[in-house]
Amino acid sequence: MVLSSQGDYAPASTERPVSILLVDDDEYVRRAVRSILRRVGGRIVEAGTAGEALRLAGEQPPAIAIVDVGLPDDDGYHLAALLREQAGGAIRIIILTGQLPDEDALRAAAVDALVAKPFRLQELRETVQAQLAARTGA
Repeated sequence: MVLSSQGDYAPASTERPVSILLVDDDEYVRRAVRSILRRVGGRIVEAGTAGEALRLAGEQPPAIAIVDVGLPDDDGYHLAALLREQAGGAIRIIILTGQLPDEDALRAAAVDALVAKPFRLQELRETVQAQLAARTGA
């Protein structure tokens, strides 16, 4: 493992580390998720708003986006659809929500996984690992 430019750990290799976009306006939730993602590996990019997430994803397209539904400037389902469109479909989307999921919005955004808040750290780590494996076809 090597330390990335943002202080995150990534697997040591000549391959560019996978980028994971974490979008949640709650710093406490981001801190908890960040601790899980460090164990998974990759470059973690964080945003507190949908606008910031779209800008960051445009600069370096993430392999996975973990998106909270309740953002201050947009609905997380809508953001998920925009991220998928921006990435040309080449992104795995995990939705975090403390609300009852909107099944129609999940389908419309082509969400790959849903994790309900409050979540168990192990559950989220397994979900992220499964999405990484699905992305690579492993």
